[in-house]
Amino acid sequence: MLSVQDLSPPATLVDDGVINGNNAGSIFSRGRIFTVCTDRKPLRLHQVEPLPLCSRPAATTSSLPHQDRAVTQNASASVAQAVNPSPSQPATASGASKDMYVPLVGDVRFQWTVSPPAEKYHRRSGCSAVLVGDWIYCFGGMSKHPTYLNTVFRINMNTYMWSKVDTSGPSPSPRDKFGMIANDTKILVFSGYGPFQSSWHNPDSPATYTLNNTDADGGTGGYWNNSLFCLETERMCSGGAEAVAKWSEVLYKGTPPAPRAACAMTSDGVYGYVFGGRYGDCRRDDLHRLDLRRYTWSGALDTTGDVPCGRSWSTLTATSQYSTNPRLVLVGGVNNTRTVLNDIHVLDINSRQWVQITTTSVTPGLDMERRCWHTACADDAGSVYVLGGNKTMHDNTKCRTVIRVQTSVVSLYQLCLETVAGLSDLERILEQARMPDTIKRALAAVYRR
Repeated sequence: MLSVQDLSPPATLVDDGVINGNNAGSIFSRGRIFTVCTDRKPLRLHQVEPLPLCSRPAATTSSLPHQDRAVTQNASASVAQAVNPSPSQPATASGASKDMYVPLVGDVRFQWTVSPPAEKYHRRSGCSAVLVGDWIYCFGGMSKHPTYLNTVFRINMNTYMWSKVDTSGPSPSPRDKFGMIANDTKILVFSGYGPFQSSWHNPDSPATYTLNNTDADGGTGGYWNNSLFCLETERMCSGGAEAVAKWSEVLYKGTPPAPRAACAMTSDGVYGYVFGGRYGDCRRDDLHRLDLRRYTWSGALDTTGDVPCGRSWSTLTATSQYSTNPRLVLVGGVNNTRTVLNDIHVLDINSRQWVQITTTSVTPGLDMERRCWHTACADDAGSVYVLGGNKTMHDNTKCRTVIRVQTSVVSLYQLCLETVAGLSDLERILEQARMPDTIKRALAAVYRR
């Protein structure tokens, strides 16, 4: 099921780049979505409280009266359904289904907030951010063309204060447009684009750096690469006098992805996954898997079904940490004709079968927007939220909707919690109702979220 949700923040936050292209990353934590905003502006952190989403299966779109398909609106947000036009198609053998679920959304509350900007730090774009413990770490990017960066900053999730991270060891070369994931207390940085000098290269490294001689977009002289670096943050997380993060280059094994930039990367906690990316004038359509314990690449994985076209600047998000049926959700990007896409593909990890979700909207202006340079994250229930991005490659036309992709049927227990938590007199109910303390705590947690 897919729903398109209009969670646009106030205009002042839009102007600050909260839903602009080049955001560093979106992270789901503590019941909220956090997005690190850059777009060549000082680092800052925005957060949004997601809307509860209740669902029911429906036989066909045409069988629903118009009022049942309409948007439930309130002063804070509006929500529109986006449904598959072929709901009757049976589930595949892998369990991937194109069945439709119609969102039923009641009165809800949400709020955008923003941390103080990190004024003294480099303005940047094309960087990435991940969550480790109580900290969001931000690495790399481009400050002012052609100034590429390889510095690390982090923001404390309790105080919302930024600080520069002191590092030791051989760091990645300055770069932007790379993939980055967290692996326990480690941060892995893969590929990217930027300058390179032979003196920086480890002779034992399996990585390849390839010079960009010609570029359709006019930017030459940089290097694509397929290097893999690890930043160990354990000492940073534990504090103490030796609070220094340590870089090392991963001497990986197996068949790695070819050099590239602007690929999509995600992790399910056991494996890292890389899809697509750009090398020269080619935007790739290959999917690779990295064993996060042995640091061994799989080579290009064979997949079936609605295989996505080659693309860069897309997002790939894993839900398998939260779902019994693990999936990867691929959204948008730029294809080989330099067209910005608005498609969504879901991969069943077990069967390696892709299913494309075709979406429509019943509310004018809330159709699936084309987007690139966006970010995405998954919540604890397996929903994937897609934020920000640009509608075209070369101007500042922003996407002003937040998409929620529900990859599995919401449990009846969760639906009941969200329905009751949306009641205006919930506090009185919690005080007076005779219910187990475990249920009260669960309701209070959903209410706070």
